[in-house]
Amino acid sequence: MPPIKGLSGLTLSSIKKYPAIIPLYVMLAAGVVLAAGAVTRTLIKNPEVSFNRKGNPEPWNDYRAKQYKFFGIGRDWDKGVESPAPDYKK
Repeated sequence: MPPIKGLSGLTLSSIKKYPAIIPLYVMLAAGVVLAAGAVTRTLIKNPEVSFNRKGNPEPWNDYRAKQYKFFGIGRDWDKGVESPAPDYKK
């Protein structure tokens, strides 16, 4: 069996030879960027993710009186209603 020299379409010269694969690379890059953005947003914005456990061991309690919902449907938290989250310290 002869050795494989390289996969076609992975070098700049082969991309110039086969320009039809350029949209494939563009869509692949867009998918990677969107996935990385979604993971980054989850790590930064969600209260379930905690990087500083010593400084704030229970970060979800910060959202007890705040509005936190995925869609704009549901209860209006601006009226001072407490969140139905349980208090585990009782």
